[in-house]
Amino acid sequence: MGVIWGRDLRFDPSKQEWLADKTFSKDNVVRRSGDAFAAYVRSIYRVLLSRGLEGCYVYCEDKETAQFLLSRCEGLAFAETVELPSKMSIPEAEPSVLPLKQVPQGKRRHFHNCIPVYDLRIAAGTFGDFQVADPETSDWVEPPENLPASIDLFVARIYGESMNRVIPDGAWCVFRRNPVGTRNHKIVVAQLRDYSDSDNGGAFTIKRYESIKRATSDGYSENTLIRLKPESTIAKYKAIEIAANDENVWIVAEFIRVLT
Repeated sequence: MGVIWGRDLRFDPSKQEWLADKTFSKDNVVRRSGDAFAAYVRSIYRVLLSRGLEGCYVYCEDKETAQFLLSRCEGLAFAETVELPSKMSIPEAEPSVLPLKQVPQGKRRHFHNCIPVYDLRIAAGTFGDFQVADPETSDWVEPPENLPASIDLFVARIYGESMNRVIPDGAWCVFRRNPVGTRNHKIVVAQLRDYSDSDNGGAFTIKRYESIKRATSDGYSENTLIRLKPESTIAKYKAIEIAANDENVWIVAEFIRVLT
């Protein structure tokens, strides 16, 4: 695969630090991420660079960034210069069709007649601080049929194949923030800090929650292991297993249903 590394994230050798510049970003969702922009754009490049199955070619628009990356790639093959065609043909992505009616700003009664649309890459981008929607910049839609609006409901689009037996790649879904009660055997959105998700680049994962218990000497039971299980037709996806008291995973929402 190939990655074009833009000027939205570049390395400054004089300061020995990475600089993030949202003015070079063409993604409106990313541009609205505020103080999280730097962390978000770094995560994007990390995901892109790790998607190649047999290798990855990288072209940097910024020369100093290219030189820094090469200094960290000793022993890897690279070309000093790369000639790009004068015009690059990039196929247009399929339109993102949200299957719910958007509510105009003047008619919105937040969480009464409409619920927000989140981008989970931003909402779950800062560990321990699940970002709620900005009422002024977020899209708000009518709640789906037979599901009244409430302050904890939101809509998000899910990418990846790790749950494709239940959630197709690219599906729009309804979730409930900060779920209460038992999570066992439910599909949840979990934030990750020291774990990795191949579909989402490590910021979050969507999996089936399973709690593993053991009997104690006093006749009760205690949680010893949490297993976040994929439900996919593709064998490469593996469960994430964590200790029950591990603070590097945070359950932030539960899956309600796929929108059709």
